Amino acid sequence: RSVKSIGACSLECLEEISVADGNAFFCVSNGVLYDKEKTTLYLCPSLSTDVRIPQGVRTVKNSAFQNCKNLQTIILPDSVKNIYGGAFRACKKLTKIKLPANLKNISMRTFRGCTKLKEIND
Repeated sequence: RSVKSIGACSLECLEEISVADGNAFFCVSNGVLYDKEKTTLYLCPSLSTDVRIPQGVRTVKNSAFQNCKNLQTIILPDSVKNIYGGAFRACKKLTKIKLPANLKNISMRTFRGCTKLKEIND
C-alpha cells in the first residue's frame, strides 16, 4: 500500500502483477498495471500475448512492455498521446501494433529489438 511511484525497468520480468486492496496509487486491470485513474500504463506482465489497452489511457511509460517475450499484438486506443522510451523494447515476437491517430510523442528506442514487427496500423 505504500508504493507511490515505479521507475523505468523496475519490474520488467514479472509474470503476474497484483496490487493490494486499498492501494491509493495503482490498480491492475486484465493483468496490466495502471495508475489509479487508468490514465497511465506502467507495466504489462512478461507472459502477455495480445493486449488491447482501454480507452482513457493517455501515457505508456518507459519500458512498460520491455522484454514481454510472448507479446504478438498490441492495440492502443485513440486516447494515448505519449509512448515513452523503450516501451516495447525487445518484444521479439511483436508482429503488429495499432498506433492511435492522435499520438503526439514516440520516444527513442520505443521499438528497439522488435525484430518481427511488420504491421503498424493495419
